[in-house]
Amino acid sequence: MKLLAFLLLIPMASLAEAWTSDSDGSFGFEATFEGDPLPGEFKAFSVSWSDEALTVTVDLAGSDMGDGEMNAILHDPTWLAVGQFASAVFSATDVSCGENGECRANGELELKGAKQPVEVPFAWAEDGDSATMQGELSLDRTAFDVGSGEWASGDSIGVDVKLNFDINLKRSP
Repeated sequence: MKLLAFLLLIPMASLAEAWTSDSDGSFGFEATFEGDPLPGEFKAFSVSWSDEALTVTVDLAGSDMGDGEMNAILHDPTWLAVGQFASAVFSATDVSCGENGECRANGELELKGAKQPVEVPFAWAEDGDSATMQGELSLDRTAFDVGSGEWASGDSIGVDVKLNFDINLKRSP
């Protein structure tokens, strides 16, 4: 019985240590235009996680939809406003994980000057001094004033944006 209790505590004990990543892995997004997917990715991001907090910082200027014209529109003040807001930051101090590595981080996302509560589900897998964090969620872009003005209705550009991530982390010394 003591062995079972010990084994169940291993995932949480591992998270009490510090973990970091600098753009190692992938962080994608998918909007829709008239129902068709518009995929993109954030090329620069960092993740830090300890028993005190999980923080994900995304460099918005590093957002890429694979087309120069689309990127210019995405970086425009109507959308991500990268000239005014260099990054988006998710911060959570409430992170819980089950024995199977399924986790939830309840925190706040600051994007384009707006702050909203967000719950991020993810899977955590650890192998020695390396770990992966994988997950997917959907955000309402209008809650952050992304796609304002004529684009706010969702008629052409869907309101929900899917985020997906597969991030590699290293144990911090």
